[in-house]
Amino acid sequence: MSSVQDSSGDYAIHDYKTRFTVDLVDAQAGYSNFFGLQGNAVMVFSDIMGNHRIQFGFELYRNLDNSDLILGYDYLENRLNFHSMVFNFPDDYILLGQDPVTGNYQWQYWHFRQYGGILGLDYPLSKYTRLEGQVTWMNLYRSVSTFNAITFEELYPASHTVYVMPSLTWSFDNVLYGMLYPIDGWRMDVNVQAAPDFPLAEREFITLRTDIRRYFKVYNDYSFALRLSGASSHGPQPEQFFAGGVSNWLNYRLHPNYQDQLQSYEDFYFSDYVAPVRGAPYFYLIGNHYTAFNAEFRFPFIDYLVFRWPISAVFGNVRGNLFADWVRVWDDSQITGRNTTEILFKDMDNTYFGAGLGFRIYLGYFVLRYDLAYDMSTETLFADPQHLWSLGLDF
Repeated sequence: MSSVQDSSGDYAIHDYKTRFTVDLVDAQAGYSNFFGLQGNAVMVFSDIMGNHRIQFGFELYRNLDNSDLILGYDYLENRLNFHSMVFNFPDDYILLGQDPVTGNYQWQYWHFRQYGGILGLDYPLSKYTRLEGQVTWMNLYRSVSTFNAITFEELYPASHTVYVMPSLTWSFDNVLYGMLYPIDGWRMDVNVQAAPDFPLAEREFITLRTDIRRYFKVYNDYSFALRLSGASSHGPQPEQFFAGGVSNWLNYRLHPNYQDQLQSYEDFYFSDYVAPVRGAPYFYLIGNHYTAFNAEFRFPFIDYLVFRWPISAVFGNVRGNLFADWVRVWDDSQITGRNTTEILFKDMDNTYFGAGLGFRIYLGYFVLRYDLAYDMSTETLFADPQHLWSLGLDF
């Protein structure tokens, strides 16, 4: 009798035993004569049946306190899935600032650290819809020091705040993908997140978000993409929304007065970037509420192009698009005493409308995007042309 068959010749039945195997390992390492040893790695493990999944990622930078760390575990055996994660994300900045006492300029070292954990559940209501809930425990730490060639001295007392934030999300997704982006179907979600009053917390808010996308396949690679998104944050210290620019913008621009509109360093952790808003710089509009509409016509631009001189190069599957971006951002003080029509359409001080054209080139490891955007918010149409180079996929 073997382990495969029993005495009667039938196949033997064995209890399933969890055994993890490696799904992904990706790592890089290096050494800097200024920062020292550096490196990052991502590892994913799962069992044969896919009931359990472990994720571990880190980016080494001097020591554990200054390194990016992620450790996650997913239990996927049943229809109701369980997720957990712990994380540590530090950020360091060196800038030339003024001493709060003497007023003299000096080099300052700003150290930020975001760490905590996440517990979540998700339940598929159907093949295309899902309900997700999670609770995030987040700590924010900040220290500011002055430094010279020998010593560090604390400039401001270190701050430490703690937040416990529950959230609930409903999502629907049945899109059909083309080469670089969806070409047909719906994708939408509605999310509510709260930061209740909590010891050591400095913010209290509740935020409702929604993102609705519709894709229409016209013919082969020709398609339309429409996106309507918005959010509204309420409370003593609501979240902020920064409208302007595109993701992974290489030749980016910043609004010249954006620092004057930020009230605290925590605004960067309790804020969302509203993009794409092509033609406007980062932080162009800032507020506690926003609504945005994006429309694109996507088409094949160059199927195959070969250069022989002065360099040999081949380009293929270049995609083009015609686009329009509209966004409106406001806070409570700007809408007092006004009705919905006046808020959305009559007061254009906090509105931007841009349009233009662009193309996307797949370069093997990433997608290079170019957009020529015009500001359509002014009386002179097609004013202030902006050339945007960025990396990544479209919505």
